[in-house]
Amino acid sequence: MSWRWCNKLPVKAFVGDHKGSAAVEFAMVLTPMMLLLFGGIEAGRVLWMRHALEKVATTSARCIGIRGNDCSTGGAFDAARALSYVQTQAAGMGIRLEQVDIDVRDSATCHGAAGFSQVVVTKTLYSAVPLLVDFLSSANHQLSAQACFPTQQA
Repeated sequence: MSWRWCNKLPVKAFVGDHKGSAAVEFAMVLTPMMLLLFGGIEAGRVLWMRHALEKVATTSARCIGIRGNDCSTGGAFDAARALSYVQTQAAGMGIRLEQVDIDVRDSATCHGAAGFSQVVVTKTLYSAVPLLVDFLSSANHQLSAQACFPTQQA
């Protein structure tokens, strides 16, 4: 064997070999595919949570406005029962709200009109894909929902 044949054979064999091309192509496509997959899941979760918060706020504002038994005591506004009702409604949808996340008002002004019951709920978003959320949203990662309902007069 001559030294020339030994030196040229590995280079030609390496350049002509296509056995690992599928693995290289898969590695190149894997990152964008995973970003699309987990990004779609995360976007769906954020939209679901926003909808759930809006439903909790609307249901709670209505309960306070009509002086429901779950939100009032003897037909009068009871802030503690209203907060408890909001937390119970949120828990029923799988969302845990602390008291600091809830703002309940019996006599509020909504869109320039007085005499409304108002509920504002805010939830901090924690993501399984934090870099994607950082890229797509603002820095505070807060979801918020607000609802008003006319207050029933006694």
